[in-house]
Amino acid sequence: MNELIVIAIVLATLSISYLWVYPRFAGRNVKLMSYMDIGFTFVPAAVSGLFFWQSDPVFRVFGLELNWFIYSILAYMVIEIPVFILYVRARGLWPEYKALWGSSSSADYGW
Repeated sequence: MNELIVIAIVLATLSISYLWVYPRFAGRNVKLMSYMDIGFTFVPAAVSGLFFWQSDPVFRVFGLELNWFIYSILAYMVIEIPVFILYVRARGLWPEYKALWGSSSSADYGW
């Protein structure tokens, strides 16, 4: 049951970030989106901490026992990767990401 609470928190965070924050504030600026994504990664962990800090339940993933922090980050990463790929593909941002992470050009897409 606790796993579902964390997954709901992750889905809410991803919904807010990919449907409202990234299109509105980052636009085609992939470097800014990357920085914002680092911040959004820890939102589910912080909210899970509010729920599970005192009780410290055990979360099970494929037979492994994890604490709430590791499970929150892992769940966020596993759910975000397909959402990220769909978002970048739908917005046509692959060339910007290739330029940001793959080449050493002097064009600065961010700050």
